[in-house]
Amino acid sequence: MSSSQLTKIRSLLKSRFPSEVLFSFAYGSGMFKQANTEEIYKVKPPTIDFIMVVPDLKNFHSMNLRENKVDYSVMSRIMPTSALSWVNSVGSGCLFMHFKEGKQSFKYGVIDEQTFLSDMMNWDKFYISARLQKPVQILVNDANPFEFDAVLRKNRRGVLAFSILTQQLSGKKIHLSTLFKDITQLSYNGDPRVSLGAENRSKVKNIVEGNFEGFKTWYNDEVRRLEDKEIFRVESNNMVQVTCDDYQRAALFNDVPYNILQKVHNDPSVLLLGQGGYTTPEAVEKLIPSLKKEMENRVRWTNLKSYTTFPLVLPVGKTISYAAEKFRKGLMSKKSLPNK
Repeated sequence: MSSSQLTKIRSLLKSRFPSEVLFSFAYGSGMFKQANTEEIYKVKPPTIDFIMVVPDLKNFHSMNLRENKVDYSVMSRIMPTSALSWVNSVGSGCLFMHFKEGKQSFKYGVIDEQTFLSDMMNWDKFYISARLQKPVQILVNDANPFEFDAVLRKNRRGVLAFSILTQQLSGKKIHLSTLFKDITQLSYNGDPRVSLGAENRSKVKNIVEGNFEGFKTWYNDEVRRLEDKEIFRVESNNMVQVTCDDYQRAALFNDVPYNILQKVHNDPSVLLLGQGGYTTPEAVEKLIPSLKKEMENRVRWTNLKSYTTFPLVLPVGKTISYAAEKFRKGLMSKKSLPNK
């Protein structure tokens, strides 16, 4: 996306929505080019997606209903804003709505600051945190840039460590794109849309291959940190040699949100992994299936709960249109796959 288009989006955000936005970012195919999607977007250009973090959902919806009433369903217009704020907190904690400016479609999500920070630090819902494990375009970060920058780094650091541990990369040489695909895949494992065919089957591959340089930039500081710890050795051709002894493996566990480890295993010796303890490859191997299953469950239940709110807050036409578009992309990607 060009700088002039980005400026227009920032201006639109400031002029259209209440001013109490603390942090906002754009993401997805409308912002970053994805590989092998030319045919899919010949019919219709990609929607531009962005999310806004606000201090108080009730205040935001009160003001936004006055200014942008058409974004809401009839049901959400008549319910009390306190009830609408509760609906907003269900599932992912992020309520999505749609609008159009000319021929361009936009989808925006709203999440409160406390839910945002908790998911970023602890992966409670693994929704907003998963979004920010892929490159995004920051639109607003004026309220407390140091705090938000710190949680962005912690989130990237955590998923990088999680991927290295669960994919058992120690002693292996891989391409950086393989690591980025593993990270991106985490947010789709367990997603009901994937099993229903309402998602491009090559989406993870397209996301990474279409924006590989963006991923490198997004994870640059975290990769350099692992190089300093002698866990990574990155070569000029983007190949990475991964090396982990027990001490280095423990350092990686310390980067994974502690409550994830606590959830999958109640053995005190395992709980120490998140508190500076050390572990062996054998112990890690035993944990891997449980770690993967826990993340899949979080993705599945967060999405299922979120889908139940669509009829309450989205106009029926927009809900049907959104679902149809997802299935269209899934069908087109299925047709494009080579026959076996």
